[in-house]
This record gives sequence, structure tokens and C-alpha cells, in this order.
Amino acid sequence: MSSTYRPVACDYYSELELTCLSRKRCAIHYHDDAGREFETLARITDLVTRDAQEFAVLDDGGEIRLDRLISVDGKRRADYGEE
Repeated sequence: MSSTYRPVACDYYSELELTCLSRKRCAIHYHDDAGREFETLARITDLVTRDAQEFAVLDDGGEIRLDRLISVDGKRRADYGEE
């Protein structure tokens, strides 16, 4: 897995914004730096940019870098696997 951040597509970012605004808990499928896959059930409370990288902030205090997302609320990232 590359540690270099790759911005997500604008349409997927827009989907994430809508998910954040809906304030509903959703299944979030993602991978870590080592490529291990995880799934959690959480609310995305904010989308933030820090050090030229974008993150989803979760209601449990966790953060997931957006290019580590596989799917959110059943919506798969179209470019997943192109890393």
C-alpha cells in the first residue's frame, strides 16, 4: 500500500458530504496502511483536510483517510484498487 495520499473523486467526496449531513450510522469498509481490511458502524461527523490529506471524522473519535475507504453505506469507491 502506498503511503502517498491520492485524492478521491469529486463525486465520491460529494457522496461522503451527503452521508455526513444525513447523520446516520453506516457501514464503513476501509483498509489500513498495511492493507488489512476493516469494517465499522459509525457516523461520519465531519470531513477535514490536514497536511494535504483528507479524512472522515467518525462519531467515536476515529479518523479514516479518504483514500483508504473501500465503501461507505454500501457505496463503493469507483477507483478503489487503482492505488
